[in-house]
Amino acid sequence: MSKRPGKNIEKLSVSGDVDLAQIQELDGLKHREVLFVLEYAKSFSVTRATERAGYKGTHGWTVKRRPRVKRALDRIFAGRLMSTSEALALLNDQARSSMEDVLSSRPRLKKDGSPEFDEDGQPVVEAFVDPLKAIRAGKGHLIREVIETKEGLKVKMVNNQEALKLILKARGALEVQPGRREIEGYRFLFDDDDAEDIPYEIL
Repeated sequence: MSKRPGKNIEKLSVSGDVDLAQIQELDGLKHREVLFVLEYAKSFSVTRATERAGYKGTHGWTVKRRPRVKRALDRIFAGRLMSTSEALALLNDQARSSMEDVLSSRPRLKKDGSPEFDEDGQPVVEAFVDPLKAIRAGKGHLIREVIETKEGLKVKMVNNQEALKLILKARGALEVQPGRREIEGYRFLFDDDDAEDIPYEIL
């Protein structure tokens, strides 16, 4: 027979397996259910949670559907949700993003490693993709993907036009419907609700 959490949760909190703030969310669960919930909340894997809790086969899916387990998971996940303001701030960063966030410059070198100069004797400068620039500036979340090619690194940025559209929708300033919408001096034209770009013209 499985034990109620109590002292077991306290031991887990001391070992670092569970934050003290989560004890209330886990109250009422049996010991193996606690282990299941903690692992699933971390990995989102029923298989790993089943193994961590010591259940066999596909029994973890049955455990996950238990009302008390579902309530515990819901409370833990609810505590992780970002606020509306935080979500809008993140969208704001994305809407303002540009290639400048990941581009740096450096002197262009010849094949022998010496610097290249132009006709006026000035060093030739070239731009290169520098993902670390964004990361150092706390803007790593603006990069969707980094690809290494023969020509160097290639990055895919977040879609700033889509972020702009979501911000306008959240503020109630934009209805995404086919046709024309005029907003604060701009006319946005939509041919497709799922279009990635927002064509516009200044009124």
